[in-house]
Amino acid sequence: MQFLAEPRHVLVDCGDYELGNLGDVAMLQVTVQRLQEHFPTASIDVITRDPVALARHCPGAHAVSYEGRQLWFGRGVLLGRADRVLQRTSLFREAGIEGAMRRHCAPVLERLVRARLGRGSADREAFITFMNVLRSADAVVVCGAGGITDHARKWALPVLALLEHAHRHGVPTAMFSHGLGPLTDPDLTRVAARVLPTLDLFALREGRAGPEIARALGVNPSRLMVTGDDAIDLAHAVRAEALGDCVGVNLRVARSAEVDERYIDTIGRVVSRFAAAHDAPLAALPIGRGKASDDVRTIERMLAAAGASSTIGGPLETTQAVIERAGRCRIVVTGAYHAAVFALAQGVSTVCLARSNYFREKLLGLAAQFGVGCTVIDLSADDVADQLERAMEYAWESAPSVRQSLLGAASRQIAASRSAYRRFSDLLAERATHGVRGARVSGQHDRAAILTGVAVTPAAGGGE
Repeated sequence: MQFLAEPRHVLVDCGDYELGNLGDVAMLQVTVQRLQEHFPTASIDVITRDPVALARHCPGAHAVSYEGRQLWFGRGVLLGRADRVLQRTSLFREAGIEGAMRRHCAPVLERLVRARLGRGSADREAFITFMNVLRSADAVVVCGAGGITDHARKWALPVLALLEHAHRHGVPTAMFSHGLGPLTDPDLTRVAARVLPTLDLFALREGRAGPEIARALGVNPSRLMVTGDDAIDLAHAVRAEALGDCVGVNLRVARSAEVDERYIDTIGRVVSRFAAAHDAPLAALPIGRGKASDDVRTIERMLAAAGASSTIGGPLETTQAVIERAGRCRIVVTGAYHAAVFALAQGVSTVCLARSNYFREKLLGLAAQFGVGCTVIDLSADDVADQLERAMEYAWESAPSVRQSLLGAASRQIAASRSAYRRFSDLLAERATHGVRGARVSGQHDRAAILTGVAVTPAAGGGE
């Protein structure tokens, strides 16, 4: 077997296969850019449902069929509903009989799947193409996401199966800019505890809770880093010289946020009244644009219901567009995590809105990474309107004084994030030098790279 100093193929899994969520797109863009910088001759192969969107957002990346991936790492390809019934038994509860076959007799399963799909079908072609890409991968990377958590089990299990498959075949694996937890689902916790410790590098985007959860799952601290969110780099690079004069606004109405439409009027009235009192335009900052969360529709309804008179709207189809609008703000009020990331990275104070444990913990983690200028409001509080108004007033008044601190925190996180990619690149080079695919490096990395804050006690394996 020939070992190369540089990988020929790097397979990338991502948090949004439709590429509709601009926060997930931003993290993917940074991952692709950095992999291209470190491995300029490699093919960066990205799993997606929308090759056209991938070409628009990540020039030079190669699209890999999501459907093909699901035919291998999904459920019920051979047995349909029967496999889901088998998952209820203790023997096959993680991934059914197909998952057990994939782990223990993959060649047999592959032949059966090919036969099941039939000659000449589009699914069969997608499956064969994906299997060829999988076999050619010299590294497997999962870019930024917050997916190893209870509500995202449907996303997490195939991703963990991909990472496990790569490790079993001696292929280096890494997760970058990841949010971990809350994690109480027993099956997901068990799979995570089996797979995550095999990662060659696990870069977390916050140090408040993630490192403690990772260690509880058995991850060696020498393979952990806390880097901040990769998307900080995109926003920080285009920061304005001075604060803007707008109030940025977003409200995430979604199952994962546990926020429904009853909050639209309440938040809309508060931000509209505040903006009018400060003679500040309201700037819409939509991030999600899919079935799970339609931020554009939510913000439009919120501002219309509040009777806001001065607004900056219009479609935002790219990460650059929403980042530029966030940079025109003096403060931002948001229920979407990446609207906060885009603002804070440019030195813009942010008031975050959370109700579910998932959003509360990841926004508190973001606040801990920046230190100042980021306040988290619990939407379930009885006096949420008063709390929000006070937090906005404080953010507005303190915005000039905390801006440099926010920019400094952004710079430090960018440096940590870039060092994680260098570390993974060095790991691949070390393996090539030793000429042993799948060989473990010594693991004697500087443990000071693990930047932990106040950790929470994991419940049944975690809780971000």
